[in-house]
Amino acid sequence: MKQIAAGLFFGALCAFLIYLLGPPLMSDFGRDAKSLVPARGVAVDEAKCKTYVFVVAFCNVKLTGRQLAGGSQRIEYLMLGRPGGESVRAMQSPGSGPASVTTSFGMSHLTNRLVSFLVLTGLIGAMALAGLWSGIKSLRD
Repeated sequence: MKQIAAGLFFGALCAFLIYLLGPPLMSDFGRDAKSLVPARGVAVDEAKCKTYVFVVAFCNVKLTGRQLAGGSQRIEYLMLGRPGGESVRAMQSPGSGPASVTTSFGMSHLTNRLVSFLVLTGLIGAMALAGLWSGIKSLRD
């Protein structure tokens, strides 16, 4: 029974990571980084990264501007390794609306974000499946 609870916990954690990190990652993946221009009327209010276990960096960027829904937008990034102390700028595709704002930081680390997302959700998803499989198997015995 403990294995099933662990499997459900890791499954919920995996779903949360997909919910939190998936949409910005997929949005950025479809952009052409070379054609991005600075987003007018959008400012980077806050940008900070925290590194956990010397390897996993969780970065948080808050954008503010009247054209953003609710006046602000928060973007979360997860990556492996330590990000540098680079400047962060709000960017968007030419002619696109305010809903399509991203950051220079997110685009410059796009490959790292994608690999990190796949590795971490894959590992956590595998732990969820292993816990569920083990728990169901022990219930049969």
